[in-house]
Amino acid sequence: MRYNKNSYRVILIWIVAVIIVFSLLFIPNKTSYKIKTETVFAEEVKEEIEKPIYLPAIMEKIAWCESKLNQEARNKNYQINAKGESYIWSTDIGVFQINDYFHLKKSKELGLDIFEEKDNIKYAMLLYEKNGTKDWIASSHCWKN
Repeated sequence: MRYNKNSYRVILIWIVAVIIVFSLLFIPNKTSYKIKTETVFAEEVKEEIEKPIYLPAIMEKIAWCESKLNQEARNKNYQINAKGESYIWSTDIGVFQINDYFHLKKSKELGLDIFEEKDNIKYAMLLYEKNGTKDWIASSHCWKN
């Protein structure tokens, strides 16, 4: 059988159509991957907040070193202004000594009150899951042993 120009065009169109269909079926769509935005992170965190708290051994050590497991523990951080006067610029709060300057706003956005023991621990676990132990590096001389 002899093919003319139109037959080749039809065959070419069919080949292109088959390639397109197979690419849609078997090649993953790049837009199908979920990009982790702050909103998505906040939603995931809110789901985690409702779960029971299980502290890894290292976090128990950190809590002991930071506050002796005392939620009422407060550590005031001072700075000196241009006049040479010292003032409190932040406070470390609770069992894990969560710094209010760096974390109070974010913890509130997540529905956590770091002044409450359970929420202080939950927020500390979120920090640990995100950053490991680097947020408590200042007390590592105590808990790394």
